[in-house]
Amino acid sequence: MAFPGVLAASPVAGGLENLLFSSHLMKTLIPNHWEHISERVAVAQILKHDVDPEGLDFTRVRFASGSDYQLPRDEGTLLSVLGGVLELATVEYKALRLEAGTHVYLPPNSKPRLRGLAGTEMLHACAPSADRARGTKLLVRSDRFIAGCATPGRSLRWILTPQYLSRRAFLHHDQTLISPRGEPLSWFHTTMFDAHGLPENDEGSPVFKMSYNYRTEPNVCYDVQGTAQVRVAVHPYSQPQQWGPWQPLSSEATYHLCEDIDAADWVSNNGEQQPRRNKHEVQIANGYVSLLCMHNPGCTGAERHSEGEYSEYGDLAKVVGSAAHQEQLSRLIPFDAVVDSLSLAVAQGRDPAGLPEWAKYQEGLECQRSVEAALLENLRLEGHGREQILASWVLGGG
Repeated sequence: MAFPGVLAASPVAGGLENLLFSSHLMKTLIPNHWEHISERVAVAQILKHDVDPEGLDFTRVRFASGSDYQLPRDEGTLLSVLGGVLELATVEYKALRLEAGTHVYLPPNSKPRLRGLAGTEMLHACAPSADRARGTKLLVRSDRFIAGCATPGRSLRWILTPQYLSRRAFLHHDQTLISPRGEPLSWFHTTMFDAHGLPENDEGSPVFKMSYNYRTEPNVCYDVQGTAQVRVAVHPYSQPQQWGPWQPLSSEATYHLCEDIDAADWVSNNGEQQPRRNKHEVQIANGYVSLLCMHNPGCTGAERHSEGEYSEYGDLAKVVGSAAHQEQLSRLIPFDAVVDSLSLAVAQGRDPAGLPEWAKYQEGLECQRSVEAALLENLRLEGHGREQILASWVLGGG
């Protein structure tokens, strides 16, 4: 399906082209509009299942004081705790305590009962029908244990790069939600760092360069420090590229890379038609941007960004089943049970160190620390100062 505004193809002032382009910009940057559903709870509707390409209802929720909260749907939900403490009960688990940095998949008919303590904030994405949920099991995943998913020389879910830290809570193979096209979705918790020292764009500014040619992505920003802004490319994609204006990012905004596949530019590459869409740049000075994001279709974890290029995660059809994907799964899947077991134990108030999975978590944590130490040393040798920017995000004690 195509969406209003995404077919804008000309920067010429006036007329239909300008109207469509303005609509596209408004769709790209979505400010929070908070509505008080009670004296204690406020919600901000971000995406709608019958409008946006992910086909889900995205909502941020804030608790001014301790209060119960009813999810609008029980057909499958992803949720993350952004701050504070959220108490959860389901038909299977009577009392779970979810702290900031915890991500949950609720299968259909979980009958969830939620209570946020004072100062708690969360984000949830609800499916409109049970056939959009392929998972039948509740999953709890804490950033703390996601950090321990690593083998010698290879990070698997906690990905620290010169540009960002990505905590990959749910990937393509995880049994959670699917898109309207029937493709698995993925759910990341990401922090993008100060752009100082990154390769420059055509205008001489250091930026993050990305082009999600094969997927859409809503980026729900909840912690923006310093000055941050984003801009999106104007159709048709070309050289030299024409861009929309820079738009400021804040902790109260979502930037949505919403050009669906049917609205892409198509180009021929070695006789194969390939899409061009969702090309964008992000600029951050004197701070960082932390956000929750969903990839549609989901990433497998075998993909990698390339610093300085307009990099993207590739054609899912060519990634799934590839040798790189199979190798990734062989490393990753043994850690899934570790993260799930230890995260659930903490949510239940149990000591995770007493569980048999604890030893594998500790091994993975040491591998992750080794990977990060090597990255910082490489950055130091490059001499652009990026190691100083990353220093506060390096994994601490386990």
